[in-house]
Amino acid sequence: MITTISNDVENYILNMVINGNNIQNISKVCKDWKKITMISNYKKQENNLYNRTRMLMEDKEYFLEKNYFDLAKKWEKFHSYRWDKIYNAIDENPDIKTNLWKIGDYIDVKDKIDVWGPAKIIDIDTGQTPNSFLPLYYRRYHVKFLGWSDYFNEWVTSINVRKLGYHTIIPSNKFDGIKNEKIWTLLKIEQEWRMVIIRGIIQPSIMGVTNYKLLDTNEGIIRIEKENIDENFFPPSNVTSFLLAPYRFNPKFRENYL
Repeated sequence: MITTISNDVENYILNMVINGNNIQNISKVCKDWKKITMISNYKKQENNLYNRTRMLMEDKEYFLEKNYFDLAKKWEKFHSYRWDKIYNAIDENPDIKTNLWKIGDYIDVKDKIDVWGPAKIIDIDTGQTPNSFLPLYYRRYHVKFLGWSDYFNEWVTSINVRKLGYHTIIPSNKFDGIKNEKIWTLLKIEQEWRMVIIRGIIQPSIMGVTNYKLLDTNEGIIRIEKENIDENFFPPSNVTSFLLAPYRFNPKFRENYL
């Protein structure tokens, strides 16, 4: 015996399960489901979030939002699945340094001061050295670091490139992702958000402590609690950096990368 459910029940169930990870797949099932996804609660919240951030970027007004932090948290919540998707899409062997990345890829990049940060490839240069006896072929990547202005764009070689999240931290794994790596992060220090270099972890004097970490940073020793890490820590992205540290660059040049 085959039974069908009403449209109202179908709409209710889909609204309960639709999220960033599955909305595209659900919309491809049939035309009716595609219509439901376009007017789903998730889509409405996402559109509202986009409109609010775009208004801030275009108008460059600093008081359009009462709480930039809440907006940054919502942005990260709606986009964290993208980090996971990019990270899980690539099985990278740490002993192999010859991955051929392409324009538009999001990656980890070690910058000119040897600190890892998330970035996007905006151009590629290939060629060979002018040595006639033993020419060496090269592949360079022009990258834009997330959360920084174009002034900080760099050309880097493959040895300084890894898949996104290999060294840096992804939103779904903030606390456990902090390791003894030199990485850029957005940290809240003395009620102010700052772009900070984490240089490593200082082991707590009490053995077995798992609810906090002591971070060695360029701003000093900072204690980060596991239970409230989302209140004090963001992986860099253009939007979160704009919202939390707007003095770093002109908003009209920002793009919603992640």
